[in-house]
Amino acid sequence: MDKLIVFSNKTEGRDKFCKVLQYGSRMLKALLSNPVTKERLNGLFTASRDARKMFRLWKSVHEYDAMVKLLQNVGIDNPQRALQFLSRLAFFFYWLFDNLAILSAIKFIKRDTQKLTKSAMTCWFIALIFTLINLLRNLVINLSKDAKLKRPSTDSNAQSTKQTLDALKGARTQIYINLVKTLGDMIPAAGGAQIALKIFGKNFSEKWIGLGGLVSALISCYQAWP
Repeated sequence: MDKLIVFSNKTEGRDKFCKVLQYGSRMLKALLSNPVTKERLNGLFTASRDARKMFRLWKSVHEYDAMVKLLQNVGIDNPQRALQFLSRLAFFFYWLFDNLAILSAIKFIKRDTQKLTKSAMTCWFIALIFTLINLLRNLVINLSKDAKLKRPSTDSNAQSTKQTLDALKGARTQIYINLVKTLGDMIPAAGGAQIALKIFGKNFSEKWIGLGGLVSALISCYQAWP
């Protein structure tokens, strides 16, 4: 119970819980046929989606801070710094357009909500592309180090080698989890940005968008759990 309270009190925890509701209800309303149930699920989807947008107001400030700290971080190599910076920059504009979209939806400002939402989703998709490239790069580096350590060697410090291999395995597991989460998010991002429509001539269906977002949300909840 204590962990549940700590989790629910976290802003990130509340956001990801609402994300589960948002995409879970979106997927279910596409799968079920009862019109009353579909209407209720659509109401839950809309409410949780808009609630998440309110949670994320001014989140661009956090991204700006992350970019400044990233440029000052000397513990990572230049390719990784560049990929992370580009990802955070795209997320900066994602939050910015997302904030403007919800402010427009509640009539606080007068802007085209649909255009702002599409711009936000496009920036989200770009951010995920850079995130995906960085994850794949880290995976290749991890596997290369793992293979090198497993080669026959005269090194007598077997305990140290085993600990390093275990650490690499743990890091690799996290990379795989983040890959699945990123790929899950790419489905609703591509759908909202209409990228799938441009490439395939057909957008993702509601159930696939719901499934992708739900998988990502569940992984995020698992990672945020105290």
